[in-house]
Amino acid sequence: MKRLIKMLFLTVMVLFLYGSHFGIILHAEGGKTIMVPVNKNYTSAKFTLTFEYYDDYVVVIKSPSGKEYKGVVSSDSANEAECVVNDVEIGQWEVHIDYPEIITAGDTPDGSDEGADSGEGENLGEGNEGISEEPVQRREISPVKVQLQGSTETLVDVNEDLKVVTDIAGLKKYFKDDSFVAEWTDTTCGTVNVEVVNAKNLQKIDTARIQGNYYSCPLDPSVQEIMVTIVPAVSSSVEGTGSTFSLKFDNNPDATVTYEDLTITNHDTINVSCELRDKYSVEVLVNGKVEESTETLDPGIYEFQAPIEVGTNEIVTYIVDEDGNMRSTKHTVDKDVVGPSLELVSSYEDIVTEDQNITIEGAVSDYNTLMINSTEVEVEGDNTFKYEYKLKEGVNQIAVIASDEAGNDTEYDIAVERVIPEEKPVPWLKIIICAALFGILVIYVFEVIRRRNNPETYEKKKKLEVEEHTEYDDVDISGLTKKEKKDIMKGPHVVWDILSFAVPLLAAYIILTYVIMVSVIQSGSMEPTLDVGNTVFYNRLAFVNHEPSRGDVIVFYSDEYASYFGKRIIGLPGDKIRFQDGYVVVNDQFCDETAYIPSEAETNCSKEFEVPEGCYFLLGDNRENSNDSRYWQQPYISRDKIMGKYMGQIDFSFQRDVLKAF
Repeated sequence: MKRLIKMLFLTVMVLFLYGSHFGIILHAEGGKTIMVPVNKNYTSAKFTLTFEYYDDYVVVIKSPSGKEYKGVVSSDSANEAECVVNDVEIGQWEVHIDYPEIITAGDTPDGSDEGADSGEGENLGEGNEGISEEPVQRREISPVKVQLQGSTETLVDVNEDLKVVTDIAGLKKYFKDDSFVAEWTDTTCGTVNVEVVNAKNLQKIDTARIQGNYYSCPLDPSVQEIMVTIVPAVSSSVEGTGSTFSLKFDNNPDATVTYEDLTITNHDTINVSCELRDKYSVEVLVNGKVEESTETLDPGIYEFQAPIEVGTNEIVTYIVDEDGNMRSTKHTVDKDVVGPSLELVSSYEDIVTEDQNITIEGAVSDYNTLMINSTEVEVEGDNTFKYEYKLKEGVNQIAVIASDEAGNDTEYDIAVERVIPEEKPVPWLKIIICAALFGILVIYVFEVIRRRNNPETYEKKKKLEVEEHTEYDDVDISGLTKKEKKDIMKGPHVVWDILSFAVPLLAAYIILTYVIMVSVIQSGSMEPTLDVGNTVFYNRLAFVNHEPSRGDVIVFYSDEYASYFGKRIIGLPGDKIRFQDGYVVVNDQFCDETAYIPSEAETNCSKEFEVPEGCYFLLGDNRENSNDSRYWQQPYISRDKIMGKYMGQIDFSFQRDVLKAF
């Protein structure tokens, strides 16, 4: 008998020890029940159930007095459920596990179901009201291990005392635009319950269970003050845990943020200007990435460069006050680095023409403006264009530029040379000589024909001329033969005839070779001074006793073009010449040219010149259509190439008024 009693005692001790460490497992008809003995009153305790595998279980913890508490899934592990209980009493606690169709949460002691909704450590009522007795098909419950953590000491497999959370580490509260924001760095608090209430009318604005470490609640602009309660879910049933804050909703910093006035650009950055009228810090974000974050800045204007990428960029600039409240100003800008599509109908390379105009044709797309040099070109509806460009003498540099809204350019450069017919002096000497010879020939032929047709009349006339010639009145010719009489009469008339033609020809040759140079104007480069088609006279002797002066209109020979040109002297030897605002600047002095060019005429050139000794810098009076020193490869004309100075002109030319008449 003693042996039997001893064996029963040992069995009870083993069961007690086994139950005190892991809990005594009872497989009841209503699922799985684990008995957990508690031999001391605790302020609070935490039951943790670790399953080998977790299913959609319902966990109910029942106190010795019959109160029931519902367990919830742990935020730290998918295979754990936990429940925090306050005022833990001594005795056997039951942990009952079953499926939802078997166990349903009962009502709270006050008759409401609020405890079932909150799901963590709530009192589920007295007795077994929360256990369904309806017969259902049974399913196997996972193997499970129960641990109990008390606030003072461990009774059953306790690893450490229960930490009742009264605060959350790294908690920050602030307003972000029109929302309340809470964030924390604590990673041990698990699920956090947040409640936001309008402090004026105590109406609940929002309640939430947060799994992470960030919470945001939009606020109506009419809200002036809020009360916020933030508590870890595992401690929500512990009296005195969590924190309640009262915050005034005032998030209007005294600052202005402005962005560069661009909605599309090809720049790598965009300017952000912040005018602070109090102390604030600034944060600039591009596509959610912080690109600029400052310390607290004194009042003033601050400029920032926000980097942008190809595509759409959302730029957000926050003004942050000393309480951490943030007010944003947003701007969206697209970055486009692809230029417009521009095609010309031909290459327009190495074109040399005598025409005054050239037609430029092509097609353009994805553009904002199309410019040919400084003129905007109209594009047809089918994206084609055609433009007549007026050429000046010499090489014309033409830039065809298509630009888009982002500032990207697609450019074609065209070089067209306009060749002007050579301005040659009129060969008056040759013309006079040829005319004289032609006249002599005509007279000779006429006389020969007349003699043959009427020899008697001719002889009688000659006889009368001889008789009337006083030079030979004292000569007796009665005894001379007819041939001798003709020889006497022939000599003086032949010499006179020769001299009458030779002297004018010689005089014309001397004048046209050494005194006067005559030419016909072939181009409009000297308009309005010299008109196209007029005959111009130059004085070859003008610079015999003195040097050319600034403003003189001269004729010279160009080795570069192998032709004669008429231009005006602007730069003398040693002068420094540049161009500014459409004016000629000589030796840093604006050149007064109102005497010979219109006031609205502009002289443009990007180059600067310094005239060498013995050379001159020349310009045409038609500054916008003149091939002159600005464009020549050899911009300076030496003194020995100057042929004469302008004397005058007549509105007549042999080519225009005589030859073209036929």
